[in-house]
Amino acid sequence: MSKDPKYIVASEVALDALVSTRSIDESGLPAANGLPRVKSQWLDDGTLAFCTGSEHESEYFALVGVNQLRMLKGPLDLVYSRIARLLKAARTPPVHLPRSWAEFHLDNLVSFFAESDRHEAKRWVAEIDGTCKFIRFLKITDSRNQIDLNEYAKSDLASPRAALESFITELRQAQSEDEKSQERFVSEFDLSKVGEAAVTAGQTYEGWLPRLSNEQLRAVELAPSESVRIVGPAGSGKTLTLCMRALNISRTPTVVSGRKKILIVAHSWAMAERIDQIMLTLNSGTIPDSITVLPLFSVIQLHANSSVGTSFEVLGDDSREGSRLVMEILDHLLNEDDIAHGLDLSPWIRDAISDKMGGTRRSELIFDLYEEITSVIAAQNIFPGDNDKIASYFSMEREDYLPPFVSRQDRIFCIRAFESLISRLVDRGLVTTDQLILDSIRVFETFGWNVRRQTEGYDYILVDELQLFGPQERLAISLLARVRVGFAWAAAEDPSQGVFSSLYGREKNSAPLDSIYLNDVHRFNAGLFNFVQFVYGKFPFNVPALNISRKNSSVDLPVLESRVAIEDIPRMVRLRAKNLIENMVNEERLAIVVIGGSSDRIFEELSVNQMNPVLLHSFDDIEALSYQKRAIVVSPWQFIGGTQFSHVILVISEESSPNNAFARLRELTAIYLGASRASERLAIICGHRIPQILDDASCEGVLTIPSSPS
Repeated sequence: MSKDPKYIVASEVALDALVSTRSIDESGLPAANGLPRVKSQWLDDGTLAFCTGSEHESEYFALVGVNQLRMLKGPLDLVYSRIARLLKAARTPPVHLPRSWAEFHLDNLVSFFAESDRHEAKRWVAEIDGTCKFIRFLKITDSRNQIDLNEYAKSDLASPRAALESFITELRQAQSEDEKSQERFVSEFDLSKVGEAAVTAGQTYEGWLPRLSNEQLRAVELAPSESVRIVGPAGSGKTLTLCMRALNISRTPTVVSGRKKILIVAHSWAMAERIDQIMLTLNSGTIPDSITVLPLFSVIQLHANSSVGTSFEVLGDDSREGSRLVMEILDHLLNEDDIAHGLDLSPWIRDAISDKMGGTRRSELIFDLYEEITSVIAAQNIFPGDNDKIASYFSMEREDYLPPFVSRQDRIFCIRAFESLISRLVDRGLVTTDQLILDSIRVFETFGWNVRRQTEGYDYILVDELQLFGPQERLAISLLARVRVGFAWAAAEDPSQGVFSSLYGREKNSAPLDSIYLNDVHRFNAGLFNFVQFVYGKFPFNVPALNISRKNSSVDLPVLESRVAIEDIPRMVRLRAKNLIENMVNEERLAIVVIGGSSDRIFEELSVNQMNPVLLHSFDDIEALSYQKRAIVVSPWQFIGGTQFSHVILVISEESSPNNAFARLRELTAIYLGASRASERLAIICGHRIPQILDDASCEGVLTIPSSPS
């Protein structure tokens, strides 16, 4: 590029391609030269355009000021991703962006966080031109340079639409017939297709009512004063039923006239956004004023801010992000010599400590240690130096479902890790999301909150994916009710994706409970259903048998590729993915779900071979799917919940067998969660160790093992 442009013009499809391939150069400008589909052209002396030739009529274009763009310090692929997200949202007004972006609107202006709010909270002021289908990104603001939208001087910069259309026409004419027909893979891979659309199928509340099962309809139409737990496996319509119930309650005359408040609680911002989109579709583009959808962490901040002083910063934007960041700190703590010094630790702990960062055994130890600290140590209000409570912790009996720190020496190790974690947090002026929740419980049990709950509390509380919430989180949710006795709630949960337990912990004053089991599974073809049902039946709880509700389904069974050398797994995954993609049509999608430590290596293998992978590092990374086209998703199993794909490759690269009940249940959960993301085809690739559940499935005839794996 011989000169710097003053402005960049980019189409939605061009931005998707640039972001998915991270084609951003060091100057912050798109680097389209190496991409087969994205082309660039000067529209005038200062404006450089990026297009593909496959733009559609309803598509918006971005006009971005380069000098403003370069004021941003965070990853520019994220910046361009958020620009692309606004382009998509503008197609179907009213514009609705993720809540965590903190959007503000005035006429055709919208202001929102331009990147992660950890980078000085810089915001775009964007101007939407619906006539020319352009959005101008010409102003960045921050806390030191705030702008009142009422006083914002709108741009008089002319739209380059005519020159842009000429450029797109040239690109279309230059495309070969092969390029135009090369659409085997899905034309647009976005969050709505694997999230909201997979739940609602584009239908409104009225459209869904006659299509619900008897159990779903009963859950939706229970009187608002009734509490209900909606229980079912993946694909049974739990989240849809929960959202339909929320809308049903919001339309009840006594709720409308009494200005009752309904809270829908999610575990993370990504899950809250998905529910937002579901509610918008079901309610024809609006969310009733009586309904609030928030992650628990944000509700806590809203109502219990006094529990955290202004000198402390909370680690993470929500519970899921907070957990990930705490586990990163624990990973680094394991490198400190004094953590294990002089201790006669169980062999599995010593092996895990000596494992490399990112290794399977080390990752498992970090997860177990995190669970021990948050669900056992912190839940008992143990603080560093509290010798009596620490002594009680050393001698406590262990249930099978707890992390496997069985000996006194193992628990001394846990206390040392806990004390080092607290020290690190104090030094950095941080509190964890788990600590904030424990503090909030104390706030919600005060006389002050009992007075405030009359105005700030909620009349109806609904919880999505209850199994993701720990006991302390469940207790905090229950304390948000407007009344302490007899309040109504509803929860959707899949007991096979987490601990099947009571919502309230020690809070026992809820309304009478009605449990409704959703056993009609809509997602799977018959062959895949048989396997998922077999795995589901291995969980240690009693539920009715599942029923398949899809008609004329294929009976292709999942296929197990076994005895693959660990170092050869990425190549095997690439070959299997290539084979699947060649036969995929229309709206079919592929995800590679990984149990073990192979995600990065699989992503690198697919990237080198130009297969356009997208790697998820957390649950909230699912938002990035809104910006991808023809992408293969690669994800550790923990981050893939709440999505749906036609094809899944499940990779099990863990070399050691689970050595306790806690670890065995987690592996079973991982296999179930990964397998149940597929609706049409499931391929399983294992290392030298095949989990017992898969051997059993093969003997039962619900899993195929080829005689000569390819």
